[in-house]
Amino acid sequence: MLSNNASGVAERIDAALDELSGVDLTAVSVTELLRLAERCERLLRRQRVVCGDIAVQLGRRDVADLGGRPHKVLADWLRISPAEARRRATVAEPLAGRTTLTGEPLPPRQPATAQAWREGELDVEHVRVIARFLAELPIAVPREDRDGAEAFLAEHARSLRPDQLAR
Repeated sequence: MLSNNASGVAERIDAALDELSGVDLTAVSVTELLRLAERCERLLRRQRVVCGDIAVQLGRRDVADLGGRPHKVLADWLRISPAEARRRATVAEPLAGRTTLTGEPLPPRQPATAQAWREGELDVEHVRVIARFLAELPIAVPREDRDGAEAFLAEHARSLRPDQLAR
């Protein structure tokens, strides 16, 4: 069962979606439809952030507490493929906060991408393009240059489609 806080938040989101799905879109202008589509896309992206955070947190839990491998348990619970459950965690892991062995907080491995992701500016494909670029950098590239490249790509991803960013 969800904690009271999480449950209440989820119930309010459900209610808002019920209300939004009842809007008569035939009476909405093209410009308003596009603005609504943009807003819905940002909300969907932000929802994916939460889903990714959940997948990451499950991956950090003890397998004995979960009753199995995290991606398999999540897949069974949500009725999604284990591959999709694993993808969620893989995409979100470099964007999630971390802690040291002594419990001190550390920033995400990709802080600029994480910020844009959490703000709903990036789609999963944007994140994959950035991750693919960073993975293909030679190991000899200094950390400062990697960080600069990540910040540069994250900033440009805010205004480009994933296919444009990849070029």
